[in-house]
Amino acid sequence: MSSRAGKEALEVTIAWLAARLAEDMQRHADAEAQCAAAVAARAAAEAAQAEALAAEQRAHDALARAQAEYDRAFVTVKGV
Repeated sequence: MSSRAGKEALEVTIAWLAARLAEDMQRHADAEAQCAAAVAARAAAEAAQAEALAAEQRAHDALARAQAEYDRAFVTVKGV
């Protein structure tokens, strides 16, 4: 193989490797973006869950206050 043919073959190989590297880097970037989106979705789900738990606690507290008020009213009406 001539020196020129060897150089051209090397350039083609380098170009092919550069294209594969670019593809791999794009796949990696896509995977990182998907991971970031998944992390954000999980954080949003955890925040929603925390808000739901807080709402449940507030409802429980309101029910306890209503029950206590009912009990006081019942005692007052009954005269006990």
